[in-house]
Amino acid sequence: MLPRTEPVDWLPLAGGGRLDGDDPRARAQPPAAVDVDGLRPYQPGTPASRIHWSALARGAGLLERRLRADGDTRPMVALDARCPEAAEQLEAAVRAAASLALELARRGGCRLLLSGERRAIAIEPELASWPGAHARLALMQGGPRARAPMLGAGGALGPLFYVAAGPLGRLPVALTGARGAACVLVLPAPLCPAAPASACLQVAGCRGFTLRARSMGERAA
Repeated sequence: MLPRTEPVDWLPLAGGGRLDGDDPRARAQPPAAVDVDGLRPYQPGTPASRIHWSALARGAGLLERRLRADGDTRPMVALDARCPEAAEQLEAAVRAAASLALELARRGGCRLLLSGERRAIAIEPELASWPGAHARLALMQGGPRARAPMLGAGGALGPLFYVAAGPLGRLPVALTGARGAACVLVLPAPLCPAAPASACLQVAGCRGFTLRARSMGERAA
């Protein structure tokens, strides 16, 4: 049975804004952007040189050229299926990963890295690869012998959503190292810190927390 997906409830961040596409910070182009990667709705302040005037003349509205960075800056959803014999927590983590991947893909594309794997699945806004990714999530085997997703150095230059089915004895280096992009740890509700107000998202019985300091990582573990 395919894991059920749900809309992601993006919660306000402590400093204002949200991690979804309604946060202007999430829409900002990285400074290393060097090439054109399709079109998107015009954002106030975009230089006139990036406005797609032909689209405007065709009546498609005001669009701008989206830039592709020198590296993959699409959001990544990484699923860690390691857990004790708690099937409910694994099911919640799989549904949360599926829900996040589907919503982020629709918003501009994302990557999905499954437990124990090194190569991420690219999911574009057209969702051509989504049925296969969804089916692989349905076949996910968790438990104490499952392996963590293999996040290589620099493998996630964009926002990273690390969905863990069980408690983490130690956070992966990709979550604790210095990263310019957002880094979010998503846990089933029973494993969450005692301060739900600090959550930045909720989905499928899980909550996500931005990792801004080592202390939060240690509480989440």
